[in-house]
Amino acid sequence: MSDTETTENLPTASENSPEDDFSKTSDLSGSQEQESNTCEITETSMGNVPAKEVTGNEEDEEGEVKMEEVRADGAEPGNLSSDCLSVNPDGEDFFETFSSIKIKYEDRSTKTIREFKYSADVPDGPIADQLWPTLGGWNVDDLYGEVLYALVHALKTKDQLESDSMVAYLQQAFHIDNDKHKKLLDLAREKQAPPLVLNLEVIEAKGLKGKDVNGLSDPFCTLYVSPKQKHNTSMKPATLNPTWREYFSFPVTSHQDEVLSIEVWDYDPEESLSDKMKRFNEVKSTRGLRILMKEIALTASTGKQTHEFLGCLKIPIKNIPADGFDKWFNLESKNGNGNKKKGEIHLRMVMGAEKDKKVAAQEYRHVLHLLLVHELDEENIQTHAWDGQFSKHSEYILNQLRWQGGLLPHDIDMAKWLVYTRVQCEHPLNAKLFPPIFSAVLEHHRKEAISDDEMRKFWFASEKLLDNFSSFVRNIHQCFLSNSTATTQAYHMLKTLGLLKDHISKAPKIKKDLESKITAELITEKTENAISRGAEDLFNSIVKSDPDANETEVETMIKIGQLLIADLRKGLEMLDNVFKELLGIDYFETTYRVYDEKYGELVKPLVMKICQNLKPLEIRHDDGLFYDTDLSIGTSLFELYLAVKQFADLSVNLKSKTDLSIEGCFHTWFHSSVAHWLDIAWCKAMQRIKKAVQLDKLRPVSDIGDDSQITSSAVDTTLIFHQIQIFWNQLSWPEVEGSYAFIFKILDDLCKCVIYYADIMSHRVEEIENKQGEMYQISDELCYAINNIEHVARGMVPISERLEMEKILNQLAEMNGKESASHCRKTLAVVMDNANENVMNKTYEILSKVGLHMEPVIYRMLLEGVEVENEDEGVSKLCKYLDKNLIKLRDKLTQDGFDKVFIIIWENASRALRNLIRTNVEKRRPPSFFQRIHNMLQILFNFFYPDGISEVDSVHNADVREVQDLIRLHGASTADLILKYTQERLRLQGKIKMRNADNGQLTLRATYCEDQKSLRVEILNCRGLKPHDSNGMCDPFVKLQIVPQELYPIVAKKTKVKKKTLFPLFDEIFPIPLSPEQMAMGGILHFSVKDHDLFGRNDFLGEVFLSLESIPFTTSYAKLQDLPQINLPLTMPTEEVSSMLQTLESRQWDQEAAKFAKKERNKQAGTTGNTSS
Repeated sequence: MSDTETTENLPTASENSPEDDFSKTSDLSGSQEQESNTCEITETSMGNVPAKEVTGNEEDEEGEVKMEEVRADGAEPGNLSSDCLSVNPDGEDFFETFSSIKIKYEDRSTKTIREFKYSADVPDGPIADQLWPTLGGWNVDDLYGEVLYALVHALKTKDQLESDSMVAYLQQAFHIDNDKHKKLLDLAREKQAPPLVLNLEVIEAKGLKGKDVNGLSDPFCTLYVSPKQKHNTSMKPATLNPTWREYFSFPVTSHQDEVLSIEVWDYDPEESLSDKMKRFNEVKSTRGLRILMKEIALTASTGKQTHEFLGCLKIPIKNIPADGFDKWFNLESKNGNGNKKKGEIHLRMVMGAEKDKKVAAQEYRHVLHLLLVHELDEENIQTHAWDGQFSKHSEYILNQLRWQGGLLPHDIDMAKWLVYTRVQCEHPLNAKLFPPIFSAVLEHHRKEAISDDEMRKFWFASEKLLDNFSSFVRNIHQCFLSNSTATTQAYHMLKTLGLLKDHISKAPKIKKDLESKITAELITEKTENAISRGAEDLFNSIVKSDPDANETEVETMIKIGQLLIADLRKGLEMLDNVFKELLGIDYFETTYRVYDEKYGELVKPLVMKICQNLKPLEIRHDDGLFYDTDLSIGTSLFELYLAVKQFADLSVNLKSKTDLSIEGCFHTWFHSSVAHWLDIAWCKAMQRIKKAVQLDKLRPVSDIGDDSQITSSAVDTTLIFHQIQIFWNQLSWPEVEGSYAFIFKILDDLCKCVIYYADIMSHRVEEIENKQGEMYQISDELCYAINNIEHVARGMVPISERLEMEKILNQLAEMNGKESASHCRKTLAVVMDNANENVMNKTYEILSKVGLHMEPVIYRMLLEGVEVENEDEGVSKLCKYLDKNLIKLRDKLTQDGFDKVFIIIWENASRALRNLIRTNVEKRRPPSFFQRIHNMLQILFNFFYPDGISEVDSVHNADVREVQDLIRLHGASTADLILKYTQERLRLQGKIKMRNADNGQLTLRATYCEDQKSLRVEILNCRGLKPHDSNGMCDPFVKLQIVPQELYPIVAKKTKVKKKTLFPLFDEIFPIPLSPEQMAMGGILHFSVKDHDLFGRNDFLGEVFLSLESIPFTTSYAKLQDLPQINLPLTMPTEEVSSMLQTLESRQWDQEAAKFAKKERNKQAGTTGNTSS
């Protein structure tokens, strides 16, 4: 029978049977044939190990990764140094190799499982020699004669050819030679027939008539050959298609005359009239109502209830063939004249010899054994393949023995159990045979159909079967990996043991009475021991298997781990739930703990030894790089880490992780190697970045988008980050604090890489920029370099997320508290911020150099433009130059980069303009020149900010403000400049508080009489004047005028001189005719206080200023003395107005400017111009 046919009888997927999982893998290896004494593991037997693994999300796609077998040439097992050195010494494929380790590991795993071979013992010699039954008191010739007799009489109805074939088959099965066969056949034919019996099985009926009010019947059968010996079947309530499957035996005295009679009746119980009346609610149809009314009438008239006839059947005994009937018969009416169909009945019957049932059962059992052995041998049926289907000849022989011996189902089931369990121990049959037979025997026993003697045989056979199944469980690890039928067989064996254990647990008294050695505890113990010993056998077989000649110790450990993981995964997937469900045994945990102990004993010392021999890196800094003479490191150790980690990860399926050798501590064995790998990764990254920049042609990378503005070195550098991230994800370090330390180091190293990339990229572009001539132009290389640095810096942002740092910090908070996690988070933020700041500074440095290169060009063009009378024409060349370069920057840079460089260029343009105006200030250019510079500034404003001038600092920077201030000074007329000077003095005066008036103060009143159009000023007094005479006093007076004098009439008002006082009281009023328009023209009252000297110049004591716009308007009716007094501090010219004075002094061609400047300088010196003032 084929594998497919074997699995067709399993439950479908919709039934959710555990067996369904097995059926899905029944054809994994493609063949059940065992051609040799080795079981070879097929590649597909590890269906859950992919040939290539791709990461779960798009961010982790590795793209094309260079796959190559990495192995140290000439590496010998046990050579620790060569075991670790398997990467290209130049390091060019270092990151590709590490990022592809998991793929390589899975490929190695598939290859390892495919090539592994396990030696298994297979029985030698012919099957029949091993399985020939012990007949126990029976002579083979006698048994053959009995079977031959039964067969000869049954074959009378068969044609000669078929009869000869059947007899020949029996002779072959019994291994009887021709002479003996002829002799025994003649005896069988001459042997007088024994007393006959009719063996009858009433199976079922269909299509019966409904005789009850509900439209159904309660059928039963009455059977007899002689009316004196009747038998009844059981009654089947409320059905028209009953199933009985009941057996009867009738002695036959006259074969030619007797008739088998079968009557089918509808059973009607005894009911009173009141009971009948209550059945109206059962009526379903008009016919049912008529039936009920008929029953009520009959009960009312007779007081009795009779069963109703459904149909009958009469079969003459002489019409029953030798091989019997197994067919459907039509039921008839009592007189046989009715035309209406009464239904059908299924009967199985055969004539047999009157024989002792025990002898018949033994005879059947022996023949069953012989025929089974014959078929196994004749058809060369492989182990676990025979599923209970006999050939046509064997089936016929067994049926004849069964029917002629009058054997009942319990006899047949018991025979099958005893025979099949015996054969199973020598040549395993399909285990699906055993659960239904076991259940059937127990059901017969429950109905007390089986004797205690037979049950003892049953338990003895069950003990042998338990041992056999335990042996299979022990070998299940090897069979499971190599044999496609092992899954199905395992399920049925476990199901059988589960039924056995369940029965024993629920019926302990039966077990004790029959003196069975089997207990529920024994089943569990034997099974668990078998699992453990089987795991040990597989482990030892793997360890002792011949290694490859070039295989290192680490590679051997990897292979061992991969095979153990394959077995554990398959066991977890296909067996663990079944063991738990059927036997309450944790298959996976039992197996895992065996492997954990033994694998840990091998791996730990090897890894510790390798890690102890790792040499620290020899790093030197000669040229700004970090490298050593040999940074090659193998991937084998990391592959071993993956194998051990995968093994440890499977422990999540255990109930408890206590007392494990690997899980929870294996990572500590590899700790120093991980730190070593990260150091090497950093050094390799530095080398890779340097070479990437050197080879970079600074042209956009075309294969990542048509609008790409980055070049190859940026792509290579970010790829390094991605590959390191892949390495970390594959590492998946299980310990929280260690994970934080490693991630911190990774991020710190990557930050250094970003900074290093920015440094060497800036140097690279600086070399290019320095080669330009006087007319500096923005180059494409410069733009790409800026974009590259920004791209690499941005590549750092998602790395922290992809490394799951936040998850680690949350775990740290749970373990060590929020404060500790917060400190770690801040430390990490500082590292990231510092790197980002350094990169930003480097970017700004490059951009600043752009501005510095452009500044001389801008200055030269500004200088050329300012000498032209038409400012628009003069600055057009500059605008074209700026426009060309800014357009290139806008097209090539990112928006953020362009915004930065735009501001820098504006600042450099501002600085150039500032330098220009400074130079020309020294040359004492006229105001018209500075007006042209002012117009040029407006043109630049409109060029850089066509939408309007912003008020932000980037626009009005220090240079722009200085330019504007210088233009206001040097571009103003002398009169305007003097007015600005006075206004500035007024502003500075307003800042002085009275208590800080070191030169004294002046008190006055002032008002403007609108009706008289006159300004009235009352000078009241001075206080706190400084002495200027030898007597410690002074002779003060106050002089009043209005500035600017170009807009107002010359006013030369002054008070009387007050002798020898520091607190003079003047109380003098001065009317000054002014129009309201003049009051609003921004004029300022200027009060100058001096010390009168008879001889020499008057000494200057101080001055105050009062804005005309601040004076209140009144009428002539208002009294001046009613107005509030105004106290003003006396001030001197200070350095804050020196720039204006210097500007006035520089105008040597302007006498008014020179005179005013000289007078103000004299004030600073404390003297006046002459005595008459």
